[in-house]
Amino acid sequence: MQGREKIEISERHLINSVSSANLAVSAVTQNAVDRSKIALVCEGLNGSRQVYSFFEIEQFSNRIANVLNDLNVKRSDRIFTLLNRQPTLYAAIPAILKLGAAAAILFTDFGAEAIRQRVEDAGAKILLVEAEHLSKIAPICEFLPTLEHILVVGKFDRKNLPQCPAQFQNFDELVKNASAEFAPVEVSPDDTCFLIYTSGTTGLPKGVVHCHAIRERLIDSAKSVLNLQADDFYWCSADAGWVTGLLYGIFAPWLLGFPILIYEGE
Repeated sequence: MQGREKIEISERHLINSVSSANLAVSAVTQNAVDRSKIALVCEGLNGSRQVYSFFEIEQFSNRIANVLNDLNVKRSDRIFTLLNRQPTLYAAIPAILKLGAAAAILFTDFGAEAIRQRVEDAGAKILLVEAEHLSKIAPICEFLPTLEHILVVGKFDRKNLPQCPAQFQNFDELVKNASAEFAPVEVSPDDTCFLIYTSGTTGLPKGVVHCHAIRERLIDSAKSVLNLQADDFYWCSADAGWVTGLLYGIFAPWLLGFPILIYEGE
């Protein structure tokens, strides 16, 4: 297929997808029609800066969606992430939603037991984990029988991997070889998009279901509570592992097509 033909197919897909009830389509795909629109500015601990357009997030998330699809992710499956505040996290979340699956974001400061409680409770199928956090997964993965695949982001040594039911996969290699074309699954507004866990301060953490229909509430909140205005550049310092950082730090501004700032550090 010639390059120009690929671009034309991609643009038709973007335009034809905007009527979908899928939250990822409203937040990412619709904005990606304008290839110059900025979605994400990432500031690293070392002072580096990465800028991503909505179109780049769209293509990155499509690659991840194809990887997950090849691993037989189905509608309503629970997919967890244990990823640092880096572009991969912000592409993985809409990728999960594009499959009709439910995303659950783990706070990277969680210890092994906090992770186990949530992943076990949800019956998670796949975990995306930063290589540096594998030490938290090693002591618990044998107690997570529903977990089929652990996708490791970054370099890791297979010789030191623990024995467990889940299969470890090299995320970066899988994404590198995946297609950037993906047709999002049609969902009902009442289908689950997020499973957001309570803190567990007064008891075991409880998974709170959020549905794709939350889109209208998030748009209203972004306008009337956050008071986002044209040309605003938004930073929510809360981690995506918490409700504020996920819904109001990412999706509320993205639904209005506004760029967000991500800082890697505390």
